[in-house]
Order: sequence, then C-alpha cells, then structure tokens
Amino acid sequence: MIARDAVDQVKMTKNPDTLCRCPSDTPMDHRLTESAHADGYAGQMVSSTLDACPRLIARTAPAFIDGFLFHSPDFDDPALQEKAFLLNNSSLFHTEFQHRLPGG
Repeated sequence: MIARDAVDQVKMTKNPDTLCRCPSDTPMDHRLTESAHADGYAGQMVSSTLDACPRLIARTAPAFIDGFLFHSPDFDDPALQEKAFLLNNSSLFHTEFQHRLPGG
C-alpha cells in the first residue's frame, strides 16, 4: 500500500481542475483516486491505466468515478477491428490479454 504522505507529495496543488496520472501503475492510480475521493475532489480525472475499475468503484463511489476519462481504447470494440492505426486485429490482442491477465 502506498502511504498517504507519498500521495500528498504527488499532489501539486490543492483543488486542481484536472487530475491526470498517465501512466501510473495500478496501486498508485488507485491510491491517488482514493485520496482524491477522501479529500472531496470534484474535478476531472484522466488516466491511461485505470485497471481494476470495479474494485476502485467499490472503494470510492460510482458517482465519483462517473466521467473518469480512461483514454485507452476498448480493444474489443468492433469499430476498431478494421482500423490499422492502432493494432491490427485489436480483438486478438484483447483476447490474449484477458487470457494472460484475467480481469486485468
């Protein structure tokens, strides 16, 4: 677990408009989000590594996570299957990722 004082050192200002932590590892991402929730933060949150979201919602609140910008694509999105700009056959990537890291 990441200590509260370490999280406070990461926060640069009080009441920022946006909290962006991309990419952060999952424990740090969760600790920063939980800390923001505990502090009553109401601004925009952005991350590229928002893993284990159901756990994070359970530790904060659904309304707090609503509107969180997770700016990695849904690799199983059918609209991405014909696109060559990201990954060729992104659903295969998604399937393999889920096989190697279930629930990841």
